[in-house]
Amino acid sequence: MSEGSNQYDRTIALGDKAYAHIRSHRCAAHPRSYELWYAYVSDKVPGLVRAINEILSGAGRITQNQIDALYDRFLHSTRALVVSQRATTRLMSEMQQIDGALNTARDGLSGYAHSLERAHGDLLDATLNREGMQRLVDDLKRQTSDVERVNTHLAGRLSEALGELASLQEMLEGVRAESQRDPVTTLINRQTFDHELVEALGTCVRTRAPMSLLMVDIDFFKVINDNFGHLTGDQVLRLVAQTIRQNLKGQDVVARFGGEEFVVILPDTRCEDAAVVAEHLRGAVMSRELVKRSNGQNLGRVTVSIGVAGYEPGDSSGSLIDRADNRLYAAKRIGRNKVVSEDILPLPPTDPADSGSHPCVA
Repeated sequence: MSEGSNQYDRTIALGDKAYAHIRSHRCAAHPRSYELWYAYVSDKVPGLVRAINEILSGAGRITQNQIDALYDRFLHSTRALVVSQRATTRLMSEMQQIDGALNTARDGLSGYAHSLERAHGDLLDATLNREGMQRLVDDLKRQTSDVERVNTHLAGRLSEALGELASLQEMLEGVRAESQRDPVTTLINRQTFDHELVEALGTCVRTRAPMSLLMVDIDFFKVINDNFGHLTGDQVLRLVAQTIRQNLKGQDVVARFGGEEFVVILPDTRCEDAAVVAEHLRGAVMSRELVKRSNGQNLGRVTVSIGVAGYEPGDSSGSLIDRADNRLYAAKRIGRNKVVSEDILPLPPTDPADSGSHPCVA
């Protein structure tokens, strides 16, 4: 049996194992799930294998939210690394070929220079006759033509190299932009948000300008996934992401924080004004009706709970996020589909009767 046949059989066997895990854990059968399980059964990403094994040893099964988080953690960035490595290999190959062309041109010019020196000496020779002069001229013409041919080839290679470099730059820029985005919602991802928040905090320190942070959580998201499937869950994530993005101004930053949570940075915005923005976002999300794409079924409205925190001198990223997160869970405790800001103190009391109309907690 040939090596190609062995490779084919192996990939088919790994694919079957990956699909077996998808069926066993009732994962959404989309490319991200397949890619994750294929990486798991092929043992290509040790960190991913360990993370999945830890989850399975504890809970016995893995949820779609966990799969999405693991994909973002291990594979989304890995793909960018692989593409970057391939681009580097292409670039090194291109540079080697250019170096070879330059060496050829350099050798040709060196030989041409020696020929000119010899010709100069011959021209000073008083015994050089007409026939010798003609041979000298013909020899210089031939060597000049050789140098021109080498230089033309070099110019062509340099032009090709510039085109290749432009292509590589475009590809790497695309990968860089993709690595900063959440694949489901196309919002910036957690890693990029962390960088943006540090930058925003630095601006607050330098300019003493206000800034606020919103933590947004989709209410009863687990119920949506359990009742309608993870593809519908992804549709809900995209709907909420789109609604938030459409209702913010240019300098505001929105990111997928993880799972069903989003986070919004509001530069130059005081806490009380941020609460107004949050209330507007809450209403905008609630005004959208969710329609299941597969059959057109109207699934009703989606709601979100929002926590609001304002920057305080000495805040770190962690302390600001923690305060916004505390307000978020206060909003969920008083019934969901609410906005709770830091200026609402003390925290609203926890009342089981106000835990929402659905018995399951998202």
